[in-house]
Amino acid sequence: MERQWCHEKDVQPEQVHRSELTLFDFRAPEDRAEVDDGSTWRVWTDEVMGGKSTCSWTSSEEDGGKAIFAGTLSKFVPKGTSRSGFAAVQMVTPKPLKDVTEFDALKLRVKLDHNKYEINIKPESFIPDDLYQGFLMNESSPAKDGWVDAILPFRDFLLLGRGLVKQDQRAFDYNIMEALGFATNDYEGDFKIEIQSAKVICLEGESGDDARTQNLKPAQTTTSF
Repeated sequence: MERQWCHEKDVQPEQVHRSELTLFDFRAPEDRAEVDDGSTWRVWTDEVMGGKSTCSWTSSEEDGGKAIFAGTLSKFVPKGTSRSGFAAVQMVTPKPLKDVTEFDALKLRVKLDHNKYEINIKPESFIPDDLYQGFLMNESSPAKDGWVDAILPFRDFLLLGRGLVKQDQRAFDYNIMEALGFATNDYEGDFKIEIQSAKVICLEGESGDDARTQNLKPAQTTTSF
């Protein structure tokens, strides 16, 4: 199965959805508070294996409220390891567990830089290491300024296990979404993605232009929870 990138230009702000469910919205003071107090989110980088990447996860009242995932990736490879250069943030305390049975896509309100980002979804599964991963990028050069609504259909997510793409690519058909996170392991240097909200939505029809994507071969390893 080939990797599907959702591009910034594929935003469909006028698309009509049958229904939607908000996972988090950082315009709400209580959601921003959970970013700052560390009760719901955690961040980590390749520092756990001796790398030199850094990152932060903070909130701001600017633009009506948002969270900011930012830092610097280093491709320094510590002795005894084969890879480095990643940073991630993950929701660790779902509030509450979300039933996403009737939905078929993720909608993110984001402001992007030039980096590529991995969107990680942890389902409630009898296989503990199941993780679904979508991909988000801004292909404008330089990166287009401003907020966009990026739509990532679940059918375009890859199934991973322990950071590897699984041979058996089962469709995302789980009832419960346990966790959601963002990661990057692309270019060396600074990165920054601003997030305002995340929702699951129902797309209007299987053949709609919800997201035009570019096919890229998946890497052997990728950044996951």
